[in-house]
This record gives sequence, C-alpha cells and structure tokens, in this order.
Amino acid sequence: MKNLSRLGLVVLASVAALVVSASALAAFTSPKLTVTSTNQTPGQAGSVTIRAEQVKEDDAPFRLTIYVPLGYATQLAVADQTQIGTVVAQAQANAISPDAILELTGPIRIDTTFTATEYPAAAACLTGTGVTSPVVFRLELTAAGQTLIVPMYVAPIASGPEAAFASAKLITCLPSPYVPQAAGGAAFGAKLINANLTFPTVFTNPTSTGELRWRSIWTPYTVGTQAPNAAATVESDALAPSQARLTVRAGTYNKRTKRLAVSGSLTRGGAGGPGTVNVIVNGKRLARVQAGANGSFRASLRITKKGRYTLRATASAQASETTGCTAVFPGVNCLRTTQAGFSAVSALVRFRVR
Repeated sequence: MKNLSRLGLVVLASVAALVVSASALAAFTSPKLTVTSTNQTPGQAGSVTIRAEQVKEDDAPFRLTIYVPLGYATQLAVADQTQIGTVVAQAQANAISPDAILELTGPIRIDTTFTATEYPAAAACLTGTGVTSPVVFRLELTAAGQTLIVPMYVAPIASGPEAAFASAKLITCLPSPYVPQAAGGAAFGAKLINANLTFPTVFTNPTSTGELRWRSIWTPYTVGTQAPNAAATVESDALAPSQARLTVRAGTYNKRTKRLAVSGSLTRGGAGGPGTVNVIVNGKRLARVQAGANGSFRASLRITKKGRYTLRATASAQASETTGCTAVFPGVNCLRTTQAGFSAVSALVRFRVR
C-alpha cells in the first residue's frame, strides 16, 4: 500500500504539470485497450498486437502510456533502425472534413540513440513520467503520400511504485488536431481513432502463469487548444490471452441406456474458468456444454453401436469487456477492462464400446 500511495503522488504530480481547464467534463469516455498474441506458452516469444482505440466523437488524445505487465521480457537490445513491427491505424482528418478518415500504415523501427534534438517534442511528452533517456519505437506512418513519424518512448521499469505491476512502459504523445499544422498541430488535423501495433518478437511471455493485465493511461487535449486536459485523464486495461488447456476423458459406458459419460476441464493461465466446450466423437459434435467457474464440465453421449471411437473436445470464448478495473492510480477513473478471446483443443482420446 505504501508503494501505491507513492504511485498516487507520482501520477498527481504528473497531472499537476499539465494544464487543467474547465473542459475537464468534455467527452473522453471511449478509450479502449486490447492485447492479443499468437503464442501464450509461458517463457516463449510470440507476436503481440496492441490495439488502442476510441470513437471519433471523443476528445483528441494528447498522451497515451501503456504498461507492460510484470514478467514480460521486452527485447530492446536490437540494432539501431531495425524494423521490429508494423502499425495500421485510422485517424479522423478534421482539416479535410469531419467525415474524412485517413488510413495509415507503416513499419515500426527501433531507435536506440535518443537525443532531445532528434525528438524535440519529447520534453513536453515525458514531463512527470520519470523517463529521461528512452529507447524509441519510431512509428513511420504513410498516408496521402506523406510519412508521419510518431515516436513511442520505451523505458524498462526496475524500481519505484510502478514496479509493483509493470516491467516496462510505452509512452507516446500526439500533436493537437485543434490548431493548424504551422502552429505545431497535427498534419491533416488528424485525430486518432485506432491503432494496431504488432510486434513479432519484442515481447517474451512471463515464465509463470496467471493474470496478465496491461494498463493504459490516456490524457486528452482541451478541446480547441494545444493544452492537455489533465483532469480528464482516464485508465483503460486489457487482459492478455493466457495459455488455455483442455482435457477430456471417456468414463463409464451404460449398456442399458447406451450412454457414455464424458468429463474434462478447461484452464486458462493455470486456473480453471468458464467457456463453451464442444464434445466430438469420430469427427462429429455430439454435445455442447458449458464449463463451470472452476473449469470442469460433463456430458452424456448417446452411442448405440459397438466399436472403436475417438473422442476430442474443443473450447472457445469470445472477447469480452467489463466496466472498470482494480485501479492503482488514485484519482484516475478506470473505464473498462477487455478480455481477449481464446480457443483450445484437447488431445485425442481413444475408447471402445463393447
């Protein structure tokens, strides 16, 4: 609790360094973070996609900070200017029309030689964050024949209050769409709607199982200005997919009723959990059941003929969203937590009906 109290002071100090205005009650309620990955095996690297999004009617974002959960290893020891990922984004081009949507794509490169001269906007972006000499992920976005460079400042977290829940943080700031580009505003008057950042090998999964909570802190601009609206800062979290395991067992066959008892379990991140389970015999689904809160499930299958059979189970769950989260930033409203969907397939089980 002492560390979290200190963290509150850090966050409030950062907020105090920004401009607070009467527009704190303006619309900034849709920011959302989603994290998906291709490999949930503990201790292994796999492609990770971080999606940040908001509706175009919301205020424009000034700064976004994404916290990488504890246990993840972030690979930053890469040759300067190496491509480490890709970005696909959409932005509202207000300078063209409120209905004009820019499609932006490009590579993400690593810049290991950060200088204030190269990134003059870094000082304002990093104020209050405790980051001074970051590695930079350069998002090189191309749209309408122009290339826009958006720096994302990356810093490992080894100590301090944030070390209680994160191993690194990624910080990016966007120019204001409310002022002309000549005055430091965004090209095309662009306001972020969504961005998908995909990193094939940057992140290695924690070696232990359990909840993997990515946190994000968003601060918008005061509408119509270049001034950040610190009072409207919000949090939005994402639970990354954890490794799902599914087992299935063939139990007793009742010759009188011609039914086979089947049972099994579904676990995610080492803990049992709910999900929809399909029970398949010889390639045909014979039952669909729900695994309970502890992950266990049972089914009764009607099998009328003697012979040898194969049994398998599959399970899946759609991505979901809940309101709020367990906040660690005092005074910052947590809007939502997204939970990635998953799928799992059991090993093949052979059984015989006599």
